[in-house]
Amino acid sequence: MPRATKRAAGPKVVVVMPAYNAGRTLRLTYEELPKDTVNLVILVDDGSTDQTLEIARELGLTVAVNIIADCDWDERRFELVREWAMTVPEIVHLTVATPYPGTEIWFTDARRLATRDYRLFDVAHAVLPTRMPLDKFYAELVKTQDILNRKHLGWGAIPKYGFPAVRALMRGQTNYVKMLWKFARVVNQNRQYADHQRPVTYEMRPPKPAVAKPDPAELFVHLPARLQKPTASGTAPG
Repeated sequence: MPRATKRAAGPKVVVVMPAYNAGRTLRLTYEELPKDTVNLVILVDDGSTDQTLEIARELGLTVAVNIIADCDWDERRFELVREWAMTVPEIVHLTVATPYPGTEIWFTDARRLATRDYRLFDVAHAVLPTRMPLDKFYAELVKTQDILNRKHLGWGAIPKYGFPAVRALMRGQTNYVKMLWKFARVVNQNRQYADHQRPVTYEMRPPKPAVAKPDPAELFVHLPARLQKPTASGTAPG
């Protein structure tokens, strides 16, 4: 199977392929890429349960796995994620399930929102009710994220990232090096819990009652012309 090769000159072209249970289509999609113009292919996997990861490894793709933590998780579920993540070579990232307006789960998730503070709808905070006490949920979340971070950006990452770090320092660029060891200050369970105690300055409008399947038109922020209702003048608005 041909691999994407670097071009001798010109801008760097990186293809990012989101995937979820794409085992049946991944190989075909990859084969359609113009190998003479693509420098790097990155597969972002959203926790596939089929052969997506195995096929991506066969193709030699750079893979990042994004696992979405449900607010209903308990300590054991976080522990299982940590154990699994340490057995795979890929970068593993953990975010929190967030029902954004315009997404399907905004309409289908029957759980009532625990907060409507718009600042917390950022995939880093729990806006749905948690099974564990909220502070305990954040403790487990940050503990897991810290382990995943140290797996790829701790001291063990020096052989892989040492040269880019030195090169950046030689250019007077220090942000890259500082970022490698700033995790605990940026991602902090007490800080995330405290965010829920801030006065709410703007609340999201509550979702409609949960439905089994939303109207596709409701998933658009701006409706395509073909879905817009005609105005009195007979033309679509906008």
